[in-house]
Amino acid sequence: MRATSPEESCHVMAPDTVADAGVVMLGLRKAGVLLAIGAFKTIAPGHGELKSMHTAAKARGQGAARKILDALLARAKQDGLSRMSLEKRNRARIHRRPRSVRDLWF
Repeated sequence: MRATSPEESCHVMAPDTVADAGVVMLGLRKAGVLLAIGAFKTIAPGHGELKSMHTAAKARGQGAARKILDALLARAKQDGLSRMSLEKRNRARIHRRPRSVRDLWF
């Protein structure tokens, strides 16, 4: 993320703190290679917030972002969430979001 994003856009958590923060993080792999990741956090009863999503450059345009988003939404529904929002700091950059997210616009 730091290699492709401005420093002010890198809100990175230490790996050992993610689970403690109640974040659900999912990854998509093909032949053992990580292609995409995404996460959400429950912020209120029934309400989740979509966190960062990232797709490896070599996997872009192949539906990896959509697969991660679909998996995150399915998991959120399984966890009892009925509403999902984008992180507030990311809303202004919606034009840079994968088409899969722009198409849904929560």
